Amino acid sequence: MKELEELASVSRKTIERNRKYIIAVTIILSEQFYYLRDYLKGRL
Repeated sequence: MKELEELASVSRKTIERNRKYIIAVTIILSEQFYYLRDYLKGRL
């Protein structure tokens, strides 16, 4: 958690509030969800 705070330059509270979103995006980008990944590339 501390490493993520430093890398993203955000507070722990912000990370905790958006935990589900962070996990979902990580799974989409690391797995073979090609269509979702292409959609997110325009958004991130």
